[in-house]
Amino acid sequence: MAISGLTADARVLCKYMRRESLTHQQIYSSDIPPKLLINKVANKCTVKTMSSGKRPFGVGLLII
Repeated sequence: MAISGLTADARVLCKYMRRESLTHQQIYSSDIPPKLLINKVANKCTVKTMSSGKRPFGVGLLII
C-alpha cells in the first residue's frame, strides 16, 4: 500500500483493512478477495463524506 496525504488517516484505514482481513480469515478460513477489501475501504471513506459534521479522509491509497 502506498499513501499520499495525511499519515494518520492512512494508519486508520490500514488498521481497518487488517481487522477486516483477519475477521474474514477467521470466519471463512481463506484470504479475503482484494476486490472485496477495497470495496469495504471505499464504502468506509464514502460514508464520511456523505454525513455532515465528519471530516473526510485526507489520504489517497494505492493498494497492490
